Amino acid sequence: MTTTTQQPVNAQTRWQKVWGPIRSVLSTLMLTALMMGGMAVLMARGPSEVPAPSFTAKTVEGAEVRVGGDSGKPVVLYFWASWCSACKITSPIVSNYAARHPDVRVIGVAVDEVDTIRAALADSPRAFTTVIDDGKIAQKYGVSAFPTTFTLDSQGRPSWSRQGVLMPGELDVRGP
Repeated sequence: MTTTTQQPVNAQTRWQKVWGPIRSVLSTLMLTALMMGGMAVLMARGPSEVPAPSFTAKTVEGAEVRVGGDSGKPVVLYFWASWCSACKITSPIVSNYAARHPDVRVIGVAVDEVDTIRAALADSPRAFTTVIDDGKIAQKYGVSAFPTTFTLDSQGRPSWSRQGVLMPGELDVRGP
């Protein structure tokens, strides 16, 4: 006669105990990745036939910069703020792009106080022109988060935009 030991119905193996939390974490990570990918697709706007808003702004040094209209050169507009941690990741990427593409006007639009912008630029010099914005330019462009990057073709029409951190090389692929 053979006797078998039956485990109680509620007894779980070690693997079963560990698998539940692992599955939960993996599911959360997958959903987050899908949402982030979907958000990136939704936020990456395509070409437009409508010209981008024109503006004139001053640099920290007081020089006047005009953007808009048919400048004959493509433009990258990079909206940033000194307090923005994602901007600290994106600024070197935009600066690197500007250094490698002298044929493109790259303009940083800093939405911050002048002294704060000066300090940020002293700590981290950039290879692009930075203008000061009191929020009006960002509002014209519908910027609701930092960083936000726009590309304009040589006729001043928006061709692409991204809200959030740029990946290295992304402007090379998507840029004007």
